[in-house]
Amino acid sequence: MMGRPTVYKKEMCETVLPLFEGGASLASVAKFLGITRQTLNEWRNEKPDFSDAILRGLDLSQAWWEEQGQAGLFQEHLGKKINAQIWMLNMKNRFGDDWRDKQEIDVNAVINTEAPDFGSDT
Repeated sequence: MMGRPTVYKKEMCETVLPLFEGGASLASVAKFLGITRQTLNEWRNEKPDFSDAILRGLDLSQAWWEEQGQAGLFQEHLGKKINAQIWMLNMKNRFGDDWRDKQEIDVNAVINTEAPDFGSDT
């Protein structure tokens, strides 16, 4: 039994970049393409060009959001005030690798629990 034919087209690699340039999420890109997030992720795994476009796009999206925060910081005198708490929550949740508060450190250690042998006194 054959599955439904894919609607993927190589041109989508360039189509998605402007969306990300405006701060779009993966869900927004999937909606624009008329597919589910699951399909988008399958294409990322199966199609190297598409995967690269999505990775570039995620960087563009993060840059857009960072620029919005910077603009909000410096344009308050123009009446364009940013809600810093909401912006920061968005950044931490969407771009946690770069925006998390705590760093996790994985430490592996070997601990010897055997009593030392100091020899016998007899």
